[in-house]
Amino acid sequence: MKSFRDALENYQLDSKYDYLYRRRSISGRLVKSAFELYCRLFFRIYCPLKIEGRDRLPASPYILCGNHNSHMDSALLMLAAGTGFHGFAMTAAKDYFFNNASRRFFLNLFMNLIPIERKFSHESFVEYLAATRAFLDVGDRNLIIYPEGTRSLDGKMGRFKRGPAVVAVELGIPIVPACIEGSHKRWPKGKGFIRPGGVKVTIGEPVYPDAEAVAASADSPSAPFDEYRRLIAEVESRVGELCGNQVPEPVDCVAG
Repeated sequence: MKSFRDALENYQLDSKYDYLYRRRSISGRLVKSAFELYCRLFFRIYCPLKIEGRDRLPASPYILCGNHNSHMDSALLMLAAGTGFHGFAMTAAKDYFFNNASRRFFLNLFMNLIPIERKFSHESFVEYLAATRAFLDVGDRNLIIYPEGTRSLDGKMGRFKRGPAVVAVELGIPIVPACIEGSHKRWPKGKGFIRPGGVKVTIGEPVYPDAEAVAASADSPSAPFDEYRRLIAEVESRVGELCGNQVPEPVDCVAG
C-alpha cells in the first residue's frame, strides 16, 4: 500500500470537487456574506461571544481544532479567527451532509464543506486529502476539523481521533487548538431551540508537525504513524488545558 504522500503525488481529483476551488457566483458569495453578517449579529446580541488568543493564530493555512458540542461551533470558530467565513472549510461526514441532495445544496451555500467517509479506508482518505489540498491551494484558506468526530451529548470532551494529525503531517500545516465554552448549553445536540447566553472561544498556540519525523518516513514506514500519534496527543492535551484541564472521556475505539 502506498503512503498517503505517494498516493497524493499524482492524484487526479474528480470534477465533483470543483466547487472547492472555483470562484463562486455572485449570488453564492452574497448568500455566504449575508450568513456571516447574520452570525456576527447573532453572536453579538443573542449569544454574546468572548474571544481570547486570536493573536496566536499563525499565517494561513492551518487547521483549527476544538472540542465539539453544537452545530453553532463552526460559526464560533470562524468568528473567533476573524478572517471571514469564505476562507474556511469544514470536514463533514459524507453520509450525513452529502448523501442528501437538498441538505448538501443548502449547507454549501452557507459554508464550505469537504466530505469525508465515517468508515476509514486508505482510498477514501486519499481522496479527502486531495480535496482538502485543492481547497487550501487557492490561498489564505484554513480548515476546521473536530477531532472527536461528533458532537458531545453531555459537554464533556471525548478522545481525539488522528485524522487532523494526518492532514497536518501530509500537507505540512500546523494545528491550532481551541476551546469552545457555552455552546453545549446554548444549543445542545438534539435540541431545536437556541437558548440565549454567553459563549467563549479560547485559541491556543499552534502545534507544528515535526519536520525531521516527516522526513524520516521515507526510510521508516512507522515514522509517520508515530508522528500522527504524537501530534494529536499534544493537540488533545492543549485543548484540554484550554478547557480547564478537562480529561477526555475514554472511547471503545479510536479510529482515524
